Amino acid sequence: MSSDILQESANSTAQSQYLLFYLKGEIYAIKALSTSEIVEYSHITKVPKMHSYVRGVTNIRGNIVPVIDLLDRFGLGY
Repeated sequence: MSSDILQESANSTAQSQYLLFYLKGEIYAIKALSTSEIVEYSHITKVPKMHSYVRGVTNIRGNIVPVIDLLDRFGLGY
């Protein structure tokens, strides 16, 4: 991660914090306040007739949550 991004992240306040992630060497960010949680990868149940980027669903504490492949969703391929 570049030192500029790390420095900016270190200086940010709660109102401007971001969750950063890499996809194919590019850095992406979403506002941290729009993220409810990050969970460990678990079993995914495939769902027929879904978009190619929807890998399936998983059960998190009784809630069914869709699993999205961001590389496919953003059209970045593999």
